[in-house]
Amino acid sequence: THHGYSLLCGEPLKITIAAKTWGYTGRQLADELLARNIVCEFSDPDYLVMMLTPATGAEGLHRLEEALLSIPPRPAITEEPPRFRPCEQVLTIREALFSPCEVVPVSESMGRVLASPSVGCPPAVPIAVCGERIGETAMAGFRYYGIDRWSVIKT
Repeated sequence: THHGYSLLCGEPLKITIAAKTWGYTGRQLADELLARNIVCEFSDPDYLVMMLTPATGAEGLHRLEEALLSIPPRPAITEEPPRFRPCEQVLTIREALFSPCEVVPVSESMGRVLASPSVGCPPAVPIAVCGERIGETAMAGFRYYGIDRWSVIKT
């Protein structure tokens, strides 16, 4: 932790914060920083990622630190992401990508076959893979990550 924030290590030019320990989702924390004129690279329900460059400099890091410390901590959020299980593979990825498809609300995609992927931040792990039948665990993932439309094979 740094000043009470939970940081994930691994890449020297990224700052990754496990936002829920501060009492915010990653998206809420990104909104708080945006209100302080700091734009983040990526956010989701769990994490906030900021990319650093040589142009950031000591002044930029100090500004980021001040902005983060100006956000009051709240009780930690304990909700965890859903556990994923592989979906049933119905078609090959190639077959799915070249099949006629339509975009439908996620609420109407249960049992349908995913036509094309949609991931927020490469190299992200997709909730479902092209050609897989969308099951309940995928639906829970869609809801958790705020995905509301998905491309499925036309029936």
